[in-house]
Amino acid sequence: MSERMQLAIVVALLTGLGLGLTLYKHFALGFPLLPGRVAVVWTAEAKISFEAGGEDIEVSFATPESSSTLEVLARHSAAAGYQFRSTREGDDPRGIWTAKDKSGEQVLYYQVVVFEGDGGLDTPDTTPPAGTTDPHFGAIQRTAARGLIDSLQSRESAPLAFASLLIRELAAPKPDANARTLLGFSSDANSRARLATQVLNLSGTPARIARGIALEDGRRREKLSDMVEVWTGDHWQAFHPDTGELGLPDRFLLWQRGGESLLDLTGGRGSQVSFSTLSEIRGTRGLVVKRGE
Repeated sequence: MSERMQLAIVVALLTGLGLGLTLYKHFALGFPLLPGRVAVVWTAEAKISFEAGGEDIEVSFATPESSSTLEVLARHSAAAGYQFRSTREGDDPRGIWTAKDKSGEQVLYYQVVVFEGDGGLDTPDTTPPAGTTDPHFGAIQRTAARGLIDSLQSRESAPLAFASLLIRELAAPKPDANARTLLGFSSDANSRARLATQVLNLSGTPARIARGIALEDGRRREKLSDMVEVWTGDHWQAFHPDTGELGLPDRFLLWQRGGESLLDLTGGRGSQVSFSTLSEIRGTRGLVVKRGE
């Protein structure tokens, strides 16, 4: 083999190795192909306040995980005189604060930093439901719910299509008589989401509430928004309570799913939770390094 041929083989091998490493860093590790790429990073902070009466305190709080469009990069907690640990109850992540002999007003903070972009993880919840939950309807409401179910299922019988149609009917400017009876005087999005899950469960379709926060820069004292999740047979599928559309809204940080409470407090009273959000621009390369850490 001539020296020229040997040189060509070595050059080809080195070129292939370099290209392979570049593609691996981009597709597997998430490093940008071009310098100077930036992404939006969001900080979402929960403020928990309550009154302690001189007893031992335990606070259990639902905490978020990565979704299909948002990846959690960092978590922080702050509370003077409290011990903190992360745990899981079933498939649900939670943060636990504990302290002894606390009195007076207490304030705890939990903060997550999330990265918006291609680095999110598409991890639908595949935990099967234990079954449908019989809603606590009165006689009139149960009759109206049955009438609404029969009316809508005559148009759409498939579970997901029926769920979407039901949500749209509850959010319609002029819902039918059965829907109006069920809605009563509460027609905000969260009330409609909870009502939709009750009607879906009554129809035999397992449904639950998923709660999260829309990421908007500079928001203060926000509350969580409710989404409707329906069991498809192999995973849970989210619906928007205003439109009945499939999927989570853009820039929506899913904070809690299922029947577990957002906050459980032992040893205190008058608990309140509020959320704030803030955005900033960071270089993509630095975010990938942070994620790797």
